[in-house]
Amino acid sequence: MIYILLGILVLMIVAVLLFLRKKKVAVTKKTDKDLSEYTSFAFLPGDSINLPSRPGKELQEVSEPIIRAVHDNMKRAGYILDRNNPDLLVMIRVVEETPPPAYATFPYSAPLPVNPFYAPYAYAGYAQMNAIHNYAGLPTEKVKGSLSVLVIERRGKKILWEGKATDSFYDRNAVPELVSYIDLIFEEYPTEREERRLAYQG
Repeated sequence: MIYILLGILVLMIVAVLLFLRKKKVAVTKKTDKDLSEYTSFAFLPGDSINLPSRPGKELQEVSEPIIRAVHDNMKRAGYILDRNNPDLLVMIRVVEETPPPAYATFPYSAPLPVNPFYAPYAYAGYAQMNAIHNYAGLPTEKVKGSLSVLVIERRGKKILWEGKATDSFYDRNAVPELVSYIDLIFEEYPTEREERRLAYQG
């Protein structure tokens, strides 16, 4: 009898942990198109990502790992990096209180340089992407420090998919925790993940 009770308790704990884990992210597919039919991607560049608890260290210790994590997850999803003629464009959005951006940030109205950590992955024609048709319809995030990843069709200039953390990453002090948020978001990405992952690893 005691083993049955222990088994039930373990199952309940696992269920709660899974629920809490899933609650951290929310995803929205905004198209009926099959995202596995696209083959390439590049980034729309943005400003540096800051952590209030680690001022002055955002470039090396925060921005680079987050951008790299999104890049790696797109590669695992089966896409190749093509900075000149990508099918998809990836934008990282962070709600934060910052001074005017030092680097090119959507919408690209000011002639600013590309953030050096985006430079290896940035779409060469990013300045043409000032109008993304359904960007204005996105809800305004209320949680400072919330992070979302947008996947945009370059030709149609439309958002196809959005994945976001449902709480503030400002509460996370360790960069590996931030990277795990990105990985958790991409666990919900709607492609044939296993086949693409095997191809990526091969």
